[in-house]
Amino acid sequence: MSSPGGMLDGVERYCMFFGYPRSGHTLTGSLLNAHPEVLISIELDALSRLREGVDRKALFDEIWAEDQRFAARKRAHMGYDYAVPGAWQGVPKPVRVIGDKKGGRSSWWLHDEPALLDRLYEVVALPVRFIHVSRSPWDNIATIVRRGMDHTRAIEWFFETCDAVAGIKARIPADQVLDLRHEDFLGDPRAHLRGLCRFLEVREDEAWIDACLAVVDARPRRSRDELPWSAEQIAWVQREVARFPWFRGSDLELKGEGP
Repeated sequence: MSSPGGMLDGVERYCMFFGYPRSGHTLTGSLLNAHPEVLISIELDALSRLREGVDRKALFDEIWAEDQRFAARKRAHMGYDYAVPGAWQGVPKPVRVIGDKKGGRSSWWLHDEPALLDRLYEVVALPVRFIHVSRSPWDNIATIVRRGMDHTRAIEWFFETCDAVAGIKARIPADQVLDLRHEDFLGDPRAHLRGLCRFLEVREDEAWIDACLAVVDARPRRSRDELPWSAEQIAWVQREVARFPWFRGSDLELKGEGP
């Protein structure tokens, strides 16, 4: 496996994802990782490494190594291809922003062990930028069910995660968090890629944007339509969604009514 050499010497910011599994974090992280100034590992679980006592150099080296492992697997994850041909994935580059994409697990680490947020700031010793990707709750829950969780438990667990997210957002200054709705991103990826660059303070590289647009499917998958929903489940989800302001304006239409 190659070494990062001096490519990590000029890092200026750390980027951390938090949110929910199956919500679009991997796509966003992979596209950012293809930027000529950004290195984002996809499944390192950086907070678990901080719990184990790694220092800054070790953490950054592990992020590079994890990206190399992901490249060796052809950037395939959960049945999807996250390669961006012609972009800057897995190659030496002058990294200005480094980070890790482990959205759902990170939410629970920070909920269960709040001191990990202070540990993150202490170890990276850099400004930290947080990206919170959300998706229509119906599709999020449906995808969790398709991955094997009981339908009722999936609803319960999803909103427990939302409560964890709310707690994290309350501890982070608003200007350090970018809320990104997956469906909005797919609807206008060029604008949102530019917004991500401004948020992370990296250049809006046109060749990178074009490479990303070539692989982004503008049609969000409506996993919600693949499941039956009872009237009780529908009312439960609608009631819970109203508690979280970042879901306002989401696509909350459900096709048909449950039994």
